[in-house]
Amino acid sequence: MNDFFKIKVVTPDGLEVEAETNEVTLETSKGQITILPSHITYTSLLGSGILNFTDRQNKKHQFVTCNGFCNFLEDSIIILTDYVDHAEGLNSTDINAKIKDLEAKLGTLNLREPEAQMHTESLARYRAQLDLISH
Repeated sequence: MNDFFKIKVVTPDGLEVEAETNEVTLETSKGQITILPSHITYTSLLGSGILNFTDRQNKKHQFVTCNGFCNFLEDSIIILTDYVDHAEGLNSTDINAKIKDLEAKLGTLNLREPEAQMHTESLARYRAQLDLISH
């Protein structure tokens, strides 16, 4: 049994992080999960939420991922995500203003419209950003 496994996080802009860890917690479309070494093969769609792991050098990594998918296979996880948001540069005042604006827009839309789905996804991302900077 391996004590660590490989983790890669990739965005459309390229490789965000590549490391080894013994535990990763992330938000899937069905809720939060934790992957440990020798986990069964697992594939899932991602939701918007905080991805959290500590690497082999004991450095903590914590950032928001938004949409995409993850695949754990043979002690390696790859996470393909649309966005990675780090706490640095995030401002709660700005994020709260964006949330308020999106909530107002959603109040005027039919939730089945594509625009409503886009706003709902953005709202989830901004809420995850707030969670990240409040930790």
